[in-house]
Amino acid sequence: MNENFVDPNSSLIAKMKIKGARKGIFYAIGGGMLWGLDAVILSLIFAWIGSRGVIDETVYMLPLIFAMFHDAFGGLIMILFNLATGKIREYGRTLRTKPGGFICLAAVFGAMAMSGYVLGLALGGTYAVAITACYPAVGAILAAIFLKEKIVPRVWLGIVLVLTGAVIVSWVPPEGQYPHFYLGIGLALMGAFGWGMEGVLGVFGMDLVDSDIALGIRELVSSIIYAIFVIPLFYVLFIKVTGDFFILAALAGVGVVGVVAYLGYYKGQNRAGVARGQALYVTYSIWFIVFSWAIGQAEPTVNLLIGALIELIGCVLIVGNPRELFSLRTQ
Repeated sequence: MNENFVDPNSSLIAKMKIKGARKGIFYAIGGGMLWGLDAVILSLIFAWIGSRGVIDETVYMLPLIFAMFHDAFGGLIMILFNLATGKIREYGRTLRTKPGGFICLAAVFGAMAMSGYVLGLALGGTYAVAITACYPAVGAILAAIFLKEKIVPRVWLGIVLVLTGAVIVSWVPPEGQYPHFYLGIGLALMGAFGWGMEGVLGVFGMDLVDSDIALGIRELVSSIIYAIFVIPLFYVLFIKVTGDFFILAALAGVGVVGVVAYLGYYKGQNRAGVARGQALYVTYSIWFIVFSWAIGQAEPTVNLLIGALIELIGCVLIVGNPRELFSLRTQ
């Protein structure tokens, strides 16, 4: 056989993989941007809600109501999307499998993460969003515990940088803006833990399940969990929110943004690899700062900018070798 012979089929497959990875990078970056926008819209709704007659005492309840509707609208959108693409039957089939069970369990931690995220956003603003971006570090530690994955020196360095960035972000609270700042930071850490755990469980399930179906089940299960706990506990506020068309319309809008962002996250990891997908998606904390500053909602402080940047560098080190992040021919 001629040693210089190149199989045209293998060359074609390689080109297709590179094309798919490029799309994955686009999905992951777009998902990160949209999740940053999602947080900005939610924070604007929190600021605007007072004009709709909802009193300050609901500061702990209202974010959970919002989280429920956020995931419920996202789940509805995915049902309609999967119905239109002919995948709707995959829901039942997937739920009867072991991977489907892991996706449901991941959704439980996803609901916990979303709760910490929205509560942290309401109580700690931009700073809490930056803290939730620690989830790759949490995921790496949990993967070492439950999946027996070895933590190499590069990952340890990344974890240290992420934790250092988190400390810098939360060290100096903004003056007078968030009276429950440190509670918000604590809840944001709960969000980071939930997303880290969701990612670990997702390893067991989402490799064998279509990303559109996985996301649809995740949003659906999460919204059901919220409905079981949130509606009975906060029934009066739930009725008040559902009776306000403008609030529901706003939540539906942000639900669309959120589910498209999540879809970008899933497809980014699927097509470009988990390392690239997570490293690019986690930039949502930076996008949130940029969008908030652009609309005049928040003035970034020095500790926020430095801490968020250090966190981002740490996350990149955790999920992969930075030199290979955009080198599509290495995988």
